[in-house]
Amino acid sequence: MKKTNKLISILLVAAMIFAIAPLSAFAAESDGVPTVVDVSNTETDYYYIEDNNYDPDGFVFTGNNPKMQIIDSCGVDVTFKDLTFNHYSLSLNIAESITITLSGDNAIVPSLSYAIENWNVDVIINAEENASLSVTTKGNFITNSGWGGELTVNGGDISITATAEGEGYSVICTPYTQNGGNVTISAKNNPAFSYDVVLNGGTLTASSDNQKIIANHESLTIAPGAIFKGSSPDGMLYSGGSFMIAEGTPENSYIFAKTSADGDFVLIRDASTLKNEKYLELKVDSHKHSFDNTDECICGAIEADYSEYDTAMDRYNSLINEYADSLIEDTKEYIRTQVGKIADEYLGNTGIKNNYTTDEQYILDGISDGINEICDTIEKGIEDGTFLKPDYTAIEARIAEFEQAHLGEEYAQLIAEIKADLAAIKESNPETHADAADGIAAIEAKIEKAVNCEHVCHRDGFMGFLWKIVNFFNRLFGLNPVCECKMAHY
Repeated sequence: MKKTNKLISILLVAAMIFAIAPLSAFAAESDGVPTVVDVSNTETDYYYIEDNNYDPDGFVFTGNNPKMQIIDSCGVDVTFKDLTFNHYSLSLNIAESITITLSGDNAIVPSLSYAIENWNVDVIINAEENASLSVTTKGNFITNSGWGGELTVNGGDISITATAEGEGYSVICTPYTQNGGNVTISAKNNPAFSYDVVLNGGTLTASSDNQKIIANHESLTIAPGAIFKGSSPDGMLYSGGSFMIAEGTPENSYIFAKTSADGDFVLIRDASTLKNEKYLELKVDSHKHSFDNTDECICGAIEADYSEYDTAMDRYNSLINEYADSLIEDTKEYIRTQVGKIADEYLGNTGIKNNYTTDEQYILDGISDGINEICDTIEKGIEDGTFLKPDYTAIEARIAEFEQAHLGEEYAQLIAEIKADLAAIKESNPETHADAADGIAAIEAKIEKAVNCEHVCHRDGFMGFLWKIVNFFNRLFGLNPVCECKMAHY
């Protein structure tokens, strides 16, 4: 009896210790390293993330097993790294959100009607550089089975094909947000989306053979810089659906759309009016345009973007103002003629109007390109001197500087010679600075030769002493009166 009581006492104490011990003492601890699972080498085609194998640092799934089903009962972040498998399922309400990181090339080949099932759990897809995911599904890529949960794509190259076997299923059966990446959805008997779509960045391409792109009267919201491309013989949206500009987009942003694959972008007031278009490429532009006051969907009186034109004109005016007194008259006439040609070619008159509209943007762009071509020509002509009047300021200053530094008789012959050379250039009346350039360069060369002459007559010290002896005999016998640099020896 005593032994029994003692045993009971020990068990009670143990139970109390277990009851008051902190739960973290029995929880999995983080070591900073995720669990790596190679699905090619598992014993079964099912992998369960449960309490007994839970890793707070997440899981990395890799390998090739088209039958592998991954079932998460804990709500942990995962990485798909060069992985091929069957489907991924999250238990109901296990977490507010989980993150899937794509690494390398991945594929899901589901045998069920869905690839990912998120029961009231938000799924976020991130991607390493050049990572991809390819999915072929009978119906859904992702479904929340009506319980809630959203999908957010931040990057990656994702391609999803939905076959006709899953007729009636939307490919993305959750609210969808895309912030980056390149996502392509191709469906047969399926709409691409069942809920609202928000496109903040990246490119979204969606097509369906015989269904709307977005079902259930939902909306597509698009931000500047993002691109949406939709194609369906049944149109983009149901009658209650609409296109909108993303929240936080500048007020001066407007929606542009293509209504055919090879058409031009057209500025529209209300993109929801295009919901029945068979093809639509949509983008938002944040240039400062202003609408007219009409109720027309396609507005022709929207001011074009003048930024490139303004930059070209600033460049042109800067050149003209800086070199106004230096340009030869022929150049000024050339500039006037070329500007006139641009005006005639694009406008049919000699003026440049300032009320271009968006659908005339190509005209304004043509003028901007033409002005930049003129500026390129002017800059080249200034650089090589063919557009400039002869300018003697620099060489005259150089001669004066040399003369001031050599006031004696030694360089009198050289100074007289280079002054005569300059006078001869002026008397030849060159039309451009380029015409005078060779003569000016020859004068510069004579001055440089004098300044940098290495003849012994310029030496000091012992060599200079020897030269004085030699020069005594030069003077005595009338030899070598002048150095090769034109300095007088005696």
